[in-house]
Amino acid sequence: MIYYHHFLFIVLLIISLLFYSCNNTQSRLNKQDINEQVLNPKTIVDPQNRRDTVFWGYILGQSTKKITNNLIDERKMDVEHKVNLTIRKGGVSQVIYVYGYPFDLYIADKKYNAFLSLFDTDGERIDFRSDAKLMSLQIYICDTEKDPIIEALKEEYGEPNLPPEEGYESFVPKEDMDAFWNISNKAVYLATLGNFMVLVYEDILAIMDKRKAENAAIEKEKEFNQEQSKKTQL
Repeated sequence: MIYYHHFLFIVLLIISLLFYSCNNTQSRLNKQDINEQVLNPKTIVDPQNRRDTVFWGYILGQSTKKITNNLIDERKMDVEHKVNLTIRKGGVSQVIYVYGYPFDLYIADKKYNAFLSLFDTDGERIDFRSDAKLMSLQIYICDTEKDPIIEALKEEYGEPNLPPEEGYESFVPKEDMDAFWNISNKAVYLATLGNFMVLVYEDILAIMDKRKAENAAIEKEKEFNQEQSKKTQL
């Protein structure tokens, strides 16, 4: 009887250790999964669940003319001006010229001097006379204090995530971004590029479509050149 109880105790002890080990392993796996989600958040682009409204009521994929003219009439922003900004990268500085509508951008308790620029589905700048459809809205900010803007964007969109890995080419290189969010088809990101920041709202799907069309045109030209080269005697 003593041997039986001793044997039973050992069996129960082994079962307990196995149960603890499994639970501990599962716990580590769960923590690892959570950490991977935090460190590598996924970007989900959903064409069936579009989120098109951006800054000041502009709508991705819609004409900008009426909204722009109303904002100018209401004196929320001035007519277009050209501003000189300096890009710094790798120890090299370069002056660029940006056309935009100047306005005062208020974030929390801070005021920024800003310029708003609009771009259509061909990547061309839209002015107040144009009746083009919006693909990208860019706000150039004459300052480098990014923390208040990032915090405001977090309150609006949650924690940042990563840009799509394929088919999407953002206006600003991914390595220069301070933070990136995607809300279905809409990309929102901030970048500090020198003596200024740029806050960008983009239609991810429209940019993907534009890139596909450009690649298709390149392939078509290559095929044409290939055919023509067969007629060339060297």
